[in-house]
Amino acid sequence: SPEDVLALGGNILISSGPTLNAVFLERGLVDRVILNILPKRIGSGIKAFENEPDLILEKEEAKNQGGKWLFYRVRK
Repeated sequence: SPEDVLALGGNILISSGPTLNAVFLERGLVDRVILNILPKRIGSGIKAFENEPDLILEKEEAKNQGGKWLFYRVRK
């Protein structure tokens, strides 16, 4: 279960798709979200979440070739 994974340690990075992201968010197990935005779309794009979570943008970092990192805090 997601709770079992989190019991393994304090800081855990989850790199997943919209379904698993939703499970962790719905259970209140996520406090930060980092999105890697690429300048090119793959097909119709890749959804990060099934439902848009309530996020607060904390920082944005530009990357090479038009990409960027978006750092969010999850509003509880």
